[in-house]
Amino acid sequence: HHTSSFCLPEIDAAGMLILLDKAGVACSAGSACHSGSLHSSSVLGAMGISARDAACTLRVSFHRFNTKPEAEEAAHKVIECAHKLRAERGDDGMVVTH
Repeated sequence: HHTSSFCLPEIDAAGMLILLDKAGVACSAGSACHSGSLHSSSVLGAMGISARDAACTLRVSFHRFNTKPEAEEAAHKVIECAHKLRAERGDDGMVVTH
């Protein structure tokens, strides 16, 4: 109930992790049981998620003391970082907005 996983199609999770870390947002990618590596999540595979989408999936965990404003700020930073990665590769067709 405190962990969420979301896919940003065509956005490399490894690149997002670097940008999000610089923005002060801690999250993970890959398999939780292979912490520190980007092995695809066996759970996502079992759910029928393609390897391509799994490579674009981030996982975020919340603590009971996290506030709604903290979660909203993190979400805005995720959107900003995704826009930045898309812009760097020349893709301006992103539909996500604030």
